[in-house]
Formats: sequence, C-alpha cells, structure tokens
Amino acid sequence: MEASANKFSFVWKKTAIKTKDKTLSRIMDTIGQLTKLTDIFYTENYEDTQAIGGYIVSIWLWCAKNKVQFVSGKGHHKTPVQKAYEELKKLNEKLKECQERIDICGNDRNSYSKTDHDATFMHMKYDYYNNTGVFKPGYNVQLAESDEFIMNVMVSNARSDTKTFIPFMDSYEKRYKGYPGIVVADAGYGSYDNYMYCLEKDIDSYLKYQNYRYEKTVKFKKDIYRKENLLREENGKLICPQGREFIYKQDSENTKTNYLCITQVWECKTCNRCPLKKDCTKAKTRAVRINPILDELKVHAKELLDSEAGIQLRQQRCIQAEGTFGIIKNDWQYNRIHRRGMENVENELYLICMGFNLMKYHQKKMRMILS
Repeated sequence: MEASANKFSFVWKKTAIKTKDKTLSRIMDTIGQLTKLTDIFYTENYEDTQAIGGYIVSIWLWCAKNKVQFVSGKGHHKTPVQKAYEELKKLNEKLKECQERIDICGNDRNSYSKTDHDATFMHMKYDYYNNTGVFKPGYNVQLAESDEFIMNVMVSNARSDTKTFIPFMDSYEKRYKGYPGIVVADAGYGSYDNYMYCLEKDIDSYLKYQNYRYEKTVKFKKDIYRKENLLREENGKLICPQGREFIYKQDSENTKTNYLCITQVWECKTCNRCPLKKDCTKAKTRAVRINPILDELKVHAKELLDSEAGIQLRQQRCIQAEGTFGIIKNDWQYNRIHRRGMENVENELYLICMGFNLMKYHQKKMRMILS
C-alpha cells in the first residue's frame, strides 16, 4: 500500500555507498595535503567522522598558533591551508550524511523516503502490470483471513513477500499461542526457508512455488533446455536429451537462508561437440544447480495444491484474501496510508481491520436473522 510520503523523496542505498566511497577517497587526498602543509599526521580510521572532526580542530589550532588568517569575500585569496581545511569540513559532513542514509536503509532495504524513513520504494501493482517503471514509497501489508475474518495483520517495509512469511507466522503464534494447521498462500511465499519453517512447525503448507502455474503450460513442457526437462536419471547418472552425461562438480552453500541450504552443481564437459549447444547454453559448458531437498519439498507442495482439498483452499484464498484487499482498497477507497512511521501505520491498519471484521460480523448476523 502506498505510504503518505512524497513520490520524489527517494534515497537509494547503492547511491549512498558510491558517494561514500568517492568521499573517502577525497578525504584521504585532502588529509594528505594538510599533512604536507602542517606536519600534523592523521592516524585514525578514515571512516570515523568523530576522529576526522578532531583532526579538523587540530588543524584550526595550528592555524591560530601560526597566525594563518582565514579570509572570505571578493578580492581575498585563500591560503592552501584554508582551502584544504574548508574542503575537509565539507567532506566530513558529506560522509556523515552518507553513513546516516546507509544506516537508515539497514541490511534488508535498498531505499527509503526522506519524508517517511520507514517507507520503502517499490512497484505498486498498477505500475507493475502497466510497466510504468515508476517506484513509489509504500509498505508491504500482510493479512491472514479465516472464515472471512481478518485473523492477523502485519506491516513490513520489505519489498518481497518471501521474507515476510516467517515474521508474520511468528506474530500469529504470539497472538494466538499456537500455529495454524493449514496455510494457503500464492507463489510469492513459496521458498526454501518458508517450506522448511512449515515443516518445522508442523504446518500443512499449501504454498505455491514460483513456476507452479507455468509448469502446466505447453510451452514449459516443450522446452527441453529448461533444467526441469533437461536431465533424466539413468543408472544413477544425469543424462541430457542428447545422451551426454553431467558430472558432479561441487556443493554450494547458500548463506542467505535461515536454514542450511546445500545446492549441488553438475556440469557437462562435452558440450563443445553437441549440435544443440547454441540453443542450450551460451557458456562454454552447461552447468545446472540442483537442490534435492527443495525439489522434494516442491513435489510435496504440488501434491497438496493439486488435491481436491488444495483446489478448494486455493479458491477460497482468492475469494477471501484478494476479496479483503478489494473491499478495503476499492470499495472503501483506502488505497493510501494517511500516517507516517511504522508504529503509526500499524495502528492505523489495526483500526481498518477492526472495522472490516465488525462489518463482516454485522453482515453474517443479518443473514442469520433474515434466514
């Protein structure tokens, strides 16, 4: 949902990092100039703004002691020491600003808004589906429905739904002192961490993975060069459609996941003699990455999703979850948050969800009376 922040108040973490690196380089050069002019050496970390501030004070004291006059205005020529001194002060302030922006973004975000530091710039659905290429400040709102009532709500500034699932379920457990027996969600939540989390908490996870719908298309099944269609197992060996064997190369550990995730790397070393190499890969040899545990979890998820209970649950998810957002955003015209800051936004959405549940309760009560 769009935040109550200005559209063009964006701050990008990558830009701040690049500016910081350039500023550090200029600070080192300026300190080198001052060292030659004053014989005052700087021995601290160049990223320490307080230490640089202390060095600036020592330069000012040296100028006062040696009667170096600081001039300004038209017709006055600044000494090299004054020029370097003023340059270092500006660069130190710039370094503080860059470091502050990086700290506000933290480890999980790449942007924020100047008018609402908790809001992250992301593609809204209108911009995503219409390919406008516009980023807007917003919050990622997570809702859980059961029997048409909102059971849990969480506000996050993460752009991806994948990373919000575990914190959302933890907040559910904190509120109700237990986990739900069944969880149904769309393809934005199907990941290795989320499947392992559901397995650990004994939750039946009806979570779609990324290519769940695409796997059922004719285009996917005819594409023999995709990893899912490329390899077949024959006598414990992985063979491609051209009969070429893939050799195990190494294990690769994903350090970004919450759970231990090991991926196997397999490589075909005879691709250079294959007549279909141009269609298969642009590299010298074709390599594939296989995660047996994730593949097994996907197979289990597919069995649940394709079962009769899974089909009914997926239909209900579309009706209840998407319908809830439809009522709130379109019927109530609540498509933009009015308050700023994570805590204020959460309180505002709690009131919206309470109003929604009261409306649903009243509607059900009236249907029972009329029936």
